[in-house]
Parts: sequence; structure tokens; C-alpha cells
Amino acid sequence: MNIRSIMTDQVFFVQEDTSVLEIKDIFASHDFHHIPVLNSVGAVTGIISRLDYHLVLDHFTIFRVDKAEKTNERFLGALIAKDIMSRNVATIGAETAVEEASKVFLENLIHALPVIEDDRLIGIVTTHDILQFYSDKINGQKLLEDS
Repeated sequence: MNIRSIMTDQVFFVQEDTSVLEIKDIFASHDFHHIPVLNSVGAVTGIISRLDYHLVLDHFTIFRVDKAEKTNERFLGALIAKDIMSRNVATIGAETAVEEASKVFLENLIHALPVIEDDRLIGIVTTHDILQFYSDKINGQKLLEDS
């Protein structure tokens, strides 16, 4: 089975110049953990994980007073995706076997791979997708064995 069969093809992405405040809103309103970053010609140049975003927040004050919150908002408003993204992004092709993708995840200790076709982002596959694939495979085998 290949990555195309398990990837998410409705991918949220941002441009390199998207403000961190916009990224904050995206993470707040959606239940995903990775956002690919595209340059002006649509090539994947980075990825922002929810962890990357929270690490940026950790650099600011932890005090929850009005003045500190306003300062944090100004700092976040000045940052863009390019400032906080992970730049060394592993990508994968849609026709790559799931087993091969599993090796990429394990060897690189990453949790998401943008799926690329003809130099364009067409999807994303995560460790959750891989685990779901293997879980379904195991459960399917158990069903066959129990029959």
C-alpha cells in the first residue's frame, strides 16, 4: 500500500510571510499538529509543529498580566512563519510504500511528512496515519484468523 491511500489530502498550509498570530489562530481552531510552509512559488520550505509554536511562546514572559500579554502580542505580531519554521523538511512522494515511510519517520525522529508530487504539496502523512494503518492491518488479520 502507498502513502496516497493513507495521507490527508486536505492540507492547511501557510506562506513564509504568514504572521505567527495567524498561525496561533490556526492551531487554536483546528486539531492538527503540523503546518507546512510554502514559498512564493508553492514549494515546501519548512514545517511548523505545534511544539515549534509553543517553544516560541516559551521565550516570552510567563506572567499573565495585561502589560505582559500586550508585549507578547506585539512580539508575536512581528514574527512570521519563516522565523519559527523547521527548515530541514523531509518530504515523501505519494507512491512511496507505507513501510518505507515508516522507516523515514523512525530514522529522522519526525512526526509529519509533507507529500509532494511534481514539486507541489498534495498531502501530509503523520505518525498517527502510520499507526492507524498498522492497527487496521493487525485488526484485519485478527478478523481473518477468527473467522
